[in-house]
Formats: sequence, C-alpha cells, structure tokens
Amino acid sequence: SDITFSSNDYALNSLLTLIPKKIYIHLIDNCIDEFINTLTLIFENRIELCNECNICKLYKKSNLRKTIVKK
Repeated sequence: SDITFSSNDYALNSLLTLIPKKIYIHLIDNCIDEFINTLTLIFENRIELCNECNICKLYKKSNLRKTIVKK
C-alpha cells in the first residue's frame, strides 16, 4: 500500500482506541501545533495543556542542556 503513517497518526489512533478520561500534554515551549489543535478538537474538555509543572520544567532543563552540548 502507498499509505504511510506518521507518529502522530499512531498516537491519535491509540488515543481513539483507549478513549482516556483525561489527556495531559506537557509542552516544552508554548507552541501549540496542528496535532495538538486536532487533539483539542477531538477530545474537547479531556485535554489538559501544561507548561509549568515539575515535569515540564525538567524537560525544559534537559532540552537546554542538549542544546548547549550540541553547540
């Protein structure tokens, strides 16, 4: 078949199969892309966007370190 699937397609398919009561999305930056917008439209009030909890802060620090090491 000529159909290819992205990681977003697999993630969406899994979420639609599981139909969770709540979905927490931790954003490293405040950028909300097309995939996040699609999830918000599909799952409406089940989506919780976060960018300031301890998990988000940990990933931000981790990404900052990776960026510094690459330079």
